[in-house]
Amino acid sequence: MTWRRAGKRRPRAEASPRINWLGEFANFPTTVHGIGRIAFTCRVSVIKQAIVETMQELDGREQFVPLSVSGLQGELDGKMGFEVGAANGMVFERLNDAMALNLIEYVSKNDSLRVLDFMLIATYHYHREKRQLPVRFDHHHIRFSFLPKEKVGEVLIHHIRGTRRLPLDELLQTIFDGLQDIAERDHLGAVRSQVIKAF
Repeated sequence: MTWRRAGKRRPRAEASPRINWLGEFANFPTTVHGIGRIAFTCRVSVIKQAIVETMQELDGREQFVPLSVSGLQGELDGKMGFEVGAANGMVFERLNDAMALNLIEYVSKNDSLRVLDFMLIATYHYHREKRQLPVRFDHHHIRFSFLPKEKVGEVLIHHIRGTRRLPLDELLQTIFDGLQDIAERDHLGAVRSQVIKAF
């Protein structure tokens, strides 16, 4: 499956001379709809690698949820899933094993990389007459940003389109829970997270 999704392109005259944009979306929106914060005790490069792993583990995750569908009465048996892509300039590439390894290697060698950008698509399907039917998906841009020599990070979410069936505070908490699991598994020290605002 090819998974390359581009944002709205800037005029060619505004193109950056940078050669490598791996991990960063060149046109990240200025409007945000969700804000979170993380604090950690390990090195910044280590927490960035853990973030990549967290986002990769979300990719392909599915869970059963009740769904309300316009034109149909009551709640239906449904399923929510996640598709995750990592930024590479003006496109996002599916965060499969090869992309994750590439990105982890890159962030481990580039302390100057201050952001990590992802696209996360929350997919929804419901079952009817032995068929699995899609409902409008939610698309999000997600940015993790870090300050030099500071062991804190900010998480920004821009909701691109969709009906927000998944509240943004729940999405932030899902990411934080996954990051905490990896921090505990790999003995990364204390990692604290907080949902600041979702609107």
